Amino acid sequence: ESAFYPLFALALWLVVRALRRPSIVSQILVLGAAFLSFETRPQGAVIVPAFVVSAILVVLVDGLAADSDQRLRTAGGVAARFLPTWVVAVGAAVVVWRYQDITGRPLSSALGAYSITLESGTAYAPKIIASWSALHVAETALWLGVLPLFAFLLMLGASLRRGASRDQRVFVIASLPLAVAMTVVVSAFLIFSNVGRIEERNLFYIGPIFLVALCWWLSRPRDEPLPRWGSVVLVASCALPLAIPYDRFLNQSAVSDTFGLFLPWAVSLRLGDPVLTTVAVFVACVAAATV
Repeated sequence: ESAFYPLFALALWLVVRALRRPSIVSQILVLGAAFLSFETRPQGAVIVPAFVVSAILVVLVDGLAADSDQRLRTAGGVAARFLPTWVVAVGAAVVVWRYQDITGRPLSSALGAYSITLESGTAYAPKIIASWSALHVAETALWLGVLPLFAFLLMLGASLRRGASRDQRVFVIASLPLAVAMTVVVSAFLIFSNVGRIEERNLFYIGPIFLVALCWWLSRPRDEPLPRWGSVVLVASCALPLAIPYDRFLNQSAVSDTFGLFLPWAVSLRLGDPVLTTVAVFVACVAAATV
C-alpha cells in the first residue's frame, strides 16, 4: 500500500498532463507509470483502460466544444494526437486475448491476489457489485469528512456547464473513470474473496482526487454563490455516510481494514447502541454541511 499510493498519484497526474497536452512523450509516461503501478499492486491494471476511456471523452468533449461546422475536424485532430494510446490499447487487447497462448498461463495469474476476479466459474452479479460500490463511496465520504466529496461533485457539475475551463473538465475526465474503476474492482474482489467488509485499505488511493477538488473549491471567490443544484449535492454528500449499516461493520475485524470506521466504532463502544452511533455521524455530517 505504501508504495502504490505515490505511484497511483503520479499516474493520475501524468494522465491529467497527457489529456491536457497529448504528446507522444506524455502518453508514454502514462503507460510507464501504469506499468510500475501494476508491478507494485495488481489494481494498477485499471489505469490504462481508464486512460483510454478518458482520452475518448476528451475527443468527444473537445469536438462538441468547437463550432458546429468544425466539430468533426476538431474531434479528428484531437483523436490523431492520441494515436500512441490507440495503438497501445489495441496491442494490449490482443495480448490479453492471447495471453494464455503466449505465456501458457491463464490471464488471472497476472493479477496476484486479484486473480479470483478472472478465474473460470466467476459469476458477476452487477447489483451486488453496485451495492458494495455504493458502500465504498459512502465510507469514502465518511473518512474524507464529506466536504472533499461534495467539492468533487460540485466540480463535476460545474465542468458540464458552458464556459467551464478546459483544465477543469480535463481533471474531471481524468479522475472519474479512475475512481469508478478502482471502486468497482475493489468491490468485485471482496465479493469473490468473501471478505464481507468495506475495504478502505484497498481504495484510499483515490483520496487525492477529492482533495484536489477541495482545493479547487476553496480557490473560488468567497462571494460566488452556490449554484441551485449545489444544495442537492451537499445534502447527498452528507447523506451518504448515513447509508452505512454501522451495526454490521463496527467490529474489530472490519475496522482493521476500514480505518474510517474507527471513530464511529469508538463512539459505539462508549454509547453501546449502533443507532446512537448513526445519530452521532448525522450530527458530524450536519456540522460539515454547516461549514
